[in-house]
Amino acid sequence: MRTILQICRRELKYFFVSPRGYLVMTAFLFLQGWIFVLIVSALSNRQQPAPVGSIMQVFLGQNIFFWIFLLLVLPITTMGLVAEERRSGTIELLLTAPVTEGQVILGKFLGAYLFYVILWVPTFLYPALLARATTIDPWPLVSGYLYLFAVGAPFVALGVLASALSRNQITAAILTSTLIFLVFALPVFLQSKVQSDAMRSSLVYINLWDPAGDFGRGIVDTRLLVYTMTAAVLLLIAAARTLELKKAR
Repeated sequence: MRTILQICRRELKYFFVSPRGYLVMTAFLFLQGWIFVLIVSALSNRQQPAPVGSIMQVFLGQNIFFWIFLLLVLPITTMGLVAEERRSGTIELLLTAPVTEGQVILGKFLGAYLFYVILWVPTFLYPALLARATTIDPWPLVSGYLYLFAVGAPFVALGVLASALSRNQITAAILTSTLIFLVFALPVFLQSKVQSDAMRSSLVYINLWDPAGDFGRGIVDTRLLVYTMTAAVLLLIAAARTLELKKAR
């Protein structure tokens, strides 16, 4: 466990000492602030203004900009986790130490995932600002952020796997963006197209768009939590296995 935490600390420290980390944080905060202003303006300019809960519900996942953020920011965050170390040869030095491939992958995943969570912390200010004008039910906020953190886990793990498969960071970033898009878009697009009830039920289960509305209203769907955590674990196992196979070559 100490080894995993050391690798995690190393990766997290890198994000806060590298230009890439600050570029990602700056772009993220600018984008999220702009999105928040747009949502507030759009929902407040109607004849009957939307309740505050609806503003945060849309902000916490049920807007296309959140998925654009995942497509653009997560690949940049994860692309160098393994690919850059493989290109520079430092991964061999790391793996010759008394550490397993699984520990390396898990440590890198935790570092990248904690950075993802930290990115969202400044947005806690938004409901605090809204609370100055009206009373806010805290539970939908908690469940809304739980949705963001749950959805982020498998996509960060997907980025780790893509980085493990690639020697080039750009290749890893493109692969991650492509896979994130497919995982998000295919269930949404195919759900209304398929004829089989069993297939439709499976697509509903892996559809990540629709549960955002439920979580934003304070309804925690445990199926989404099970799905995202299971997917993250399987992707990390695949990444560790990939690293093991490449080490054996």
